[in-house]
Amino acid sequence: MSCAVRRSGCRIAAWLLALSGLCLSACGTLGTPLSESTQADSSLGYYQAQTFGSDSLYNPASAFVHYTLDTLQLPENFDTDNFSDNLDQVWQFLSHPRTAIDNEGGFHRFVNREIFPIDPDYHRDSYAALPNYGLHLLGGGMTYRRDVEWFSARGYRYPKLAATTLAMLSEVLQEALEVQNTTDADPVADVYLFRPLGILLFSQERVAHFVQKHLDPAIWPTISAWNVSRDQFSNTGISYIYRPPRLKFGNAGLFVHTGLNNLVGLSHPQPSGTAFSWGVGAAVQEIVRQRNIQADVRPSLGLFLDRNKSLLASLVINDVGKTRARLNLYPGILPIIRGMGLFVSMNDERELSAGFVYRLPIGVAFGQQ
Repeated sequence: MSCAVRRSGCRIAAWLLALSGLCLSACGTLGTPLSESTQADSSLGYYQAQTFGSDSLYNPASAFVHYTLDTLQLPENFDTDNFSDNLDQVWQFLSHPRTAIDNEGGFHRFVNREIFPIDPDYHRDSYAALPNYGLHLLGGGMTYRRDVEWFSARGYRYPKLAATTLAMLSEVLQEALEVQNTTDADPVADVYLFRPLGILLFSQERVAHFVQKHLDPAIWPTISAWNVSRDQFSNTGISYIYRPPRLKFGNAGLFVHTGLNNLVGLSHPQPSGTAFSWGVGAAVQEIVRQRNIQADVRPSLGLFLDRNKSLLASLVINDVGKTRARLNLYPGILPIIRGMGLFVSMNDERELSAGFVYRLPIGVAFGQQ
């Protein structure tokens, strides 16, 4: 790996940490204490203060990093190389959306590919719209809502403004990481349509209550880290979990795991508040860059242990990209330093990487994966 690439990656890692911290500090200047009743009324359960599991590592800065880096799970397609140039390209598409749409076949093809199928001649293109709804709209909306509740619980006067700022900034940065392997019009759809729509929907109390009541969602990030052996991000990823309370099968309930790895199975809750969940499905291995974006997938199996929707441990076989197996252990599952999380990962070439995180949004990793 060239020195230029190393320096670029290190700068991005430091820049993300500084930027997320700066946003929180700037938003903090807008805050004033709220009454206890206001804080209680603002919470719908998207944010719950926890001392264990993945939620114990959560704050809006960590959520910002996890969302931004999610697609780096596919290193064959997305990376931090030429990030500045890629960001300029995204701004170019966003500044001239009509040109970006015309580059990909015009408005009719844009709607068919990014929003909903309207052209039977290009029906395969419409599969590209699924992540827009599942990840940018619904997943991004829930991420925004949890940040709103975190800001509200800490007395920020404008929690929605703070959460919206972080949400849209992370969306633009994620598009810069993806731009070389997506269509020109993809940033237009994500930044101008789906992420704002998710923010708008989850700003509505009725929508937020409905999703919470009928889908019982959770947000489970991996333990993202900077690999000092490879000078690149390792173990990135974020998943959105749904366990509809009304869909029961005896003592078990439906378990749906969405993201770049989509799994369906059962969740087995225990009286103690813990739950063992498992799912089978398909993980994205690689994105094929054509005018109709396609994804290569392979079968995947996931095992998960959580308590009160805070993930304690996960083991995924055939995970996203070239990951053969990935184990994440969160605070509270092992008798280690309080607040520390660990991960071990192996790729298809049986190369290993391992890392840890302690309080910061990004941890440290070692290894050759």
